[in-house]
Amino acid sequence: MATDIGDLFKSMVWDTIVAAALRQLFVAVPLLGWGPFGVVIGWLASFFGNKLYALIRLSIEMEAIVLKNRAHQEAFRKAGLVLKIIAQDKGINSIEFKAARARHQKALAEFVRFAD
Repeated sequence: MATDIGDLFKSMVWDTIVAAALRQLFVAVPLLGWGPFGVVIGWLASFFGNKLYALIRLSIEMEAIVLKNRAHQEAFRKAGLVLKIIAQDKGINSIEFKAARARHQKALAEFVRFAD
């Protein structure tokens, strides 16, 4: 069973952007990242980020998304192929798939930058 491009985009790009935005928020206002505040704000950001993604996904064809930088697009494409092969061979609930997805998600997180 293979994952579709929308799920792959969400786990590897969207969730990374939400996490990076939270880091920026916690750097700008450190009190918000402290103890229970950080947990609650992180949960709220994840909850509303998932809701927003679901709305966006309804109106955007995920296959049409092209990353601006050719290197980013190629890295995303290769990660998607590797994950698709593992998903077909082992399943999306396998340890191998989860480890590969986490590894690719961390690698692709290096491409997320905020313009100043």
